[in-house]
Amino acid sequence: GGGSRYIARYHGPATVTGLDYSPATVRLARRLNSDAPALSFQVGDAENLPFADGEFDIVVNIESSHCYGNVEAFAREVGRVTAPGGWFTFADMRGRGALAELDRQLAATGMELVETRDISANVVAALDAAEARKRQRIERSWFLRRFMSEFSGSQGSMLYKGLSAGQVVYVAKRYRKAP
Repeated sequence: GGGSRYIARYHGPATVTGLDYSPATVRLARRLNSDAPALSFQVGDAENLPFADGEFDIVVNIESSHCYGNVEAFAREVGRVTAPGGWFTFADMRGRGALAELDRQLAATGMELVETRDISANVVAALDAAEARKRQRIERSWFLRRFMSEFSGSQGSMLYKGLSAGQVVYVAKRYRKAP
């Protein structure tokens, strides 16, 4: 729930609803964020969102769509739950060769693409800036070191190498639904 908490704290919306497929993750997010009254968490499937048509002014999806079985179904759902005049903000990574397919899939929102940016260099810089702190934490968990190093994008990991070499691209996109 860290991303949802950030939005609630620094952007001051009336409400923020976080969604996760895992009931255990939702329970943890609720417990860790119980002091944030504008913030709630719900169990649900991004490809079949448990919300009403036009329920949200803004939908944010960061670093999760690469795990979805059907990104196009997710995009249709985003288009459905976004209110007229609302926004969809997206950020995730793909192999360079998969970017055109991602654009095709996200077009299923039916929304206008307003902006797209390659933020790979910024992500690599952020990974570099956090490297020492990550290494300290990873070293404390010897039995999970390799997994944690890969998952966190530590220097030398497949993700880090891919981003640095330009084989993996981290894109940020904003869409707007017609009023």
